[in-house]
Amino acid sequence: MKRTKRPNLNQQKTTLIIVVAIAIIAMLATSFHENNVKNYNYIKESWFDDLIYTSYYDDRNDYIKEVPYINIKGEQVAEANAQIDAFSSKYTNLNRAVITYDYSITGQIISIIVKAISYETNYASEAEFISYNINLKTQQVYTEQDILDMYNINAGYVNDRIKNQFQQYHKDIIKEKYYSLQQCNFACFLKWHNIEDYSKGIAYYISAGKLYVYKPFVFASIFGEEEYFKDEHFVFLITEKPIELK
Repeated sequence: MKRTKRPNLNQQKTTLIIVVAIAIIAMLATSFHENNVKNYNYIKESWFDDLIYTSYYDDRNDYIKEVPYINIKGEQVAEANAQIDAFSSKYTNLNRAVITYDYSITGQIISIIVKAISYETNYASEAEFISYNINLKTQQVYTEQDILDMYNINAGYVNDRIKNQFQQYHKDIIKEKYYSLQQCNFACFLKWHNIEDYSKGIAYYISAGKLYVYKPFVFASIFGEEEYFKDEHFVFLITEKPIELK
């Protein structure tokens, strides 16, 4: 009588374990890769930190100072970080100065704005802004012209948008009876708020596909309308319609 060879159960179990282990490793590798891409770990200097993190923080005297660091590899980004340090160093040793920052990711572009305001002056606070817009795929730091080309606009268009918003501020101030048009026309408004050039000191910031600029100017004048202005008045919307940034 011919006997049938019994299957080797131990060998089958071993094979099954190997197959399952390979599947688990493949799943973990895929998950690790997807998480690595999602969090941009592959372009970070430090995997364990965010793309933008606070490298310096001081809240003494109720004047917050937080200096950002761009955690991205590349020569252009390293230069940007050096510029941020130089920019911030003008304010970190001042008793009455504030440094803050915001950042936004739209598509493959990360935009960061650093905002500094000094209250050391006797007359009025002074604001200054610096910004960087970086392609996360290429680690390229965009120039001002790159941004304008991206939105298919020119510097003249930006100036017009800034001027229009300043004109609206002037109208609102008159409406709220800080002064009359006869007391201070638009040219007077520009003079008191130290606005000589609409493009001077502007910093480009991208959020949700829309383009903004931060424009420094003096809030105070002899008419007392500094009560009208808030920090958000430094922000000027340049493009109404967002674009898809890849």
